[in-house]
Amino acid sequence: MDLSGKMPIKRARIEIIPLIDCMFLLLVFFVYSMMTLTQPQGIPVTLPTARTAPAIHEESLTVSITDEDEVYLNDVKVSLDALAARIAAARAANSSVRVLISGDRDARHGVVVQVLDILRVLSVEHVAIQTAASEPEEKR
Repeated sequence: MDLSGKMPIKRARIEIIPLIDCMFLLLVFFVYSMMTLTQPQGIPVTLPTARTAPAIHEESLTVSITDEDEVYLNDVKVSLDALAARIAAARAANSSVRVLISGDRDARHGVVVQVLDILRVLSVEHVAIQTAASEPEEKR
């Protein structure tokens, strides 16, 4: 009470520190969920290594070739004729479709060449071959 006998009026305050804590927590959950949503589209194969391979982070079709010379489009097993038909359909929907070839290091070279030939016939311009990063050589 003050001298006049009245209770002092307290002004309402907005505490911003807990709000900032909640925003950082939401940001952490958002970043974590986005990182877990990105998954490879192809099937697991043992990739050959290369020291100069750049990383590609764009949406693309993945053609996987196993060591038993089986061909997969993303994660669906297809024949070479079906592969041509599906890529032609994807190219009709998007003329700048990107194709990533993920060939096992023990796959026959002939199957990889057949896939590249199909892509050339279909006029697919954006083709990349997926590799694994190699270990840097030790200094001698």
